[in-house]
Amino acid sequence: MGLRSVAAFVLAAVPFSCCAQSASGGSVPPKSWVDKDTGHRVWRLSNEPNSGGFYFNVNAYTPDGQQMIYTAPDGIHVLDMATRATKLLVANPPRDAARPEGEAGQRGPMAGMVHALVVGHKTNSVFFTKMDPATGVNAVYKADTNTGAVRKLVDLPPHRMIVSVNADETLAAGTYIEGDATGKEFGSNLPAPAQPAGASDNRVASEAQGPHYQPFNKGEMMERRLAARLPLVLFTIRLEPGPHGEKPGDIKVLLHSTDWVNHLLFSPARAADVLP
Repeated sequence: MGLRSVAAFVLAAVPFSCCAQSASGGSVPPKSWVDKDTGHRVWRLSNEPNSGGFYFNVNAYTPDGQQMIYTAPDGIHVLDMATRATKLLVANPPRDAARPEGEAGQRGPMAGMVHALVVGHKTNSVFFTKMDPATGVNAVYKADTNTGAVRKLVDLPPHRMIVSVNADETLAAGTYIEGDATGKEFGSNLPAPAQPAGASDNRVASEAQGPHYQPFNKGEMMERRLAARLPLVLFTIRLEPGPHGEKPGDIKVLLHSTDWVNHLLFSPARAADVLP
């Protein structure tokens, strides 16, 4: 438990995206240094430019406490907590290959790219989604952090997204908006337009922002999104066969709401509980 706490402090104090490379392309900080204000020693954990840790509510640690998962532009990485050695677990395809020939713009540049969800609470594994560039179907996968073996679990229905996996790794939870709205029309965390070369503000439209970029107008975007009262559904989808004949892909609706339901979490100990 102490090891996890130390890692959490390091991540909070020094986000990967600012450790590996500054937005202005400046020099890389040292592997370790002592913070002059707090006296705490800080370690830079990743070497990949634009790498990033999971969001604050998402489990990044394997059940045995030996590994931590993080992401970088080239894919999903595993960090050994004892040695701080890292390895690429699930690779992204080359950016040009991620967009099918003759379908430019239809699937988008993210087709074929992996999206890490959460580390399992039962097995040393990380769950992720990936869109098939040819069909546009998004599917859920599970990768063993020790062996690297990847298993496809289930295809997701159109417009469905998941963000959390339960304690025994049999269910995932997510939300979707009923009707034609997507919610994206109210804004997103995508970078603002690029600033002129040499601008001092580091909020530029590039991957140098890392995975947790926050635009200036996010507060306004959130207010407009909540005020829209879009009809939202909270659901679970089965990833593994159930004890009563449930099949992978079976969906159960838990909640209809016009609020903006976010940061879904299952209980890390009880398989049936999900908390919005």
